[in-house]
Amino acid sequence: MEMSDWVDSFVSLLSSQSALQHEQEPARIQGLLDLALQRSSCENDPYKGRLFICTKERIASQSAFAHGIHAFDFIVLGYQVDWPVNIVVTQGALKIYADIFSYLLRIRLAVTSLTDVWHYLKGCAREKVIAARCCMVFGDWVLRRGNG
Repeated sequence: MEMSDWVDSFVSLLSSQSALQHEQEPARIQGLLDLALQRSSCENDPYKGRLFICTKERIASQSAFAHGIHAFDFIVLGYQVDWPVNIVVTQGALKIYADIFSYLLRIRLAVTSLTDVWHYLKGCAREKVIAARCCMVFGDWVLRRGNG
């Protein structure tokens, strides 16, 4: 699981779920994680089954329909550690890793959103250039018709 291609796939799958809400069962989100792992370089990794998804409770001030980079703040990534490794890799350390994952997930969602906006604006700019060229050609045609 050294390569992070599964994370990109997971974020894409999460983003495609427009109606994804906290009320949905974690099993559905776990299914998305499993699918992302299967489609990635981690397909044959013997430890991929140790990753799991759980959800955390929302604070009353948080909207049930959060948008943007906070849309998936309720998702927590967990990792099952067996004995004797759990002596070194404690629950506290795993919580830190889960917090880092949540932060990086927000960053990845921000990058995805900014890329989408950039593509949209690039398309709008291209349309304006085409429209300006059409106006110039039409203006030239009108001038030639008027002078001819």
